[in-house]
Amino acid sequence: MTLSPFPAVPLDVKEDLAALPLAEFSQRFAQALAPLIRFALGPTLREHPKWGSRLPYDVAPYGSSPSCGHICRPDIILTPDGPKVCEMDFVPAGRGWLLAALPRKSDRLAVLREFAKWYVSLDSHLVYYATGSVTESKVETDLFAKAMRDMVGFDMRSVNVDADRIDTDGLVDRLFYRSELAQPLTLDHHRVITAEPWLDSKMIFAVVHDRSMTELLEESVGRENLSFLRHTCVESHLVEDVRSPSERGVPGLDDHREWVLKATEVEKYWSWGSRGVVLGKTHTQEQWDEYMRGVSPHQEMLGHRPILQRFMESLDFAGIWNSAIEGSLATSAPERLGRTRDPATGRPAQEAVIGRLGIYFLVSHRAGKVFTSPLGNLCLRQNPLTHMEGDALSMAFRPSAAER
Repeated sequence: MTLSPFPAVPLDVKEDLAALPLAEFSQRFAQALAPLIRFALGPTLREHPKWGSRLPYDVAPYGSSPSCGHICRPDIILTPDGPKVCEMDFVPAGRGWLLAALPRKSDRLAVLREFAKWYVSLDSHLVYYATGSVTESKVETDLFAKAMRDMVGFDMRSVNVDADRIDTDGLVDRLFYRSELAQPLTLDHHRVITAEPWLDSKMIFAVVHDRSMTELLEESVGRENLSFLRHTCVESHLVEDVRSPSERGVPGLDDHREWVLKATEVEKYWSWGSRGVVLGKTHTQEQWDEYMRGVSPHQEMLGHRPILQRFMESLDFAGIWNSAIEGSLATSAPERLGRTRDPATGRPAQEAVIGRLGIYFLVSHRAGKVFTSPLGNLCLRQNPLTHMEGDALSMAFRPSAAER
């Protein structure tokens, strides 16, 4: 049964986990990611007359040097037109949730070994998995770091940067923003990933879709990679651009239900957790027009330079939700991660279930390689604003080949 006007996701179970058709996507994204990161960090974009002043390059970096590697977890929506990326998170949570959703030891080992290989490729044999004080992630980092030590023998330590001593002989894997700290940061002499906070800006989506940037992007990331990114990354525009007469030919621009507004600032308290997101379909035309003109009473949450992103309808995951409720598929027990269980997560789906998927891509600039987690996170919620709230289910999935 589907509760959505869109098709249901086929229930394909392989070795206790839902199998979802992302194997080909994963391979293509891994190929395009490193060139995109180099472009975003390099002088070509930083010195661009338009985009150089739109991306938040003025935000101070972390640590003593540029990142020797990067971790990226794209937020993926399965649509009738295939996988679509709506965000790219370079400070991603969820590793503990992923481990907690894996009933098989062999699967947990496969994930942990991929991370260990990545760290070793960065010439790092001691890693501090760091959170701040204003966070809900410390229980998760404790779980993941302990598993790295106990199961694969890798020296990873979960720390609070506000309270714990961090020696300079280890790599700091950052799971915090400055807005989550209780006191000024003191990591100026440490190696940190991700050191460049502007990578988390959603502005890169508007850059990718800027047709005037085609030649420059093809030179920087490659024609094939650009074609893949434009097809896969959700169509996005700078709001200040679509206000101009030259951009009013964007298809569907007049129907606010087809669009989402997103903040592009980083390091703000509204920069994560879907705080700086406005769904057109959940607002009136009048409210939407206020946001577009920059005069909404809640405009602060969108920052100074929001983007307009086309709303992507997800396939319906109600079948997978109900299989989890019946006990056929494992979920991450929220109690293990310091959360309480919402009663809604124990009942069959009453509405369409939206899925947001994530796979960890681990870029090693030293080795010139991208490691990829063999299993991914699946967040399910009966709400189009899908992220890990109390009424969401957290699961794991296996990327599989798409049916031909």
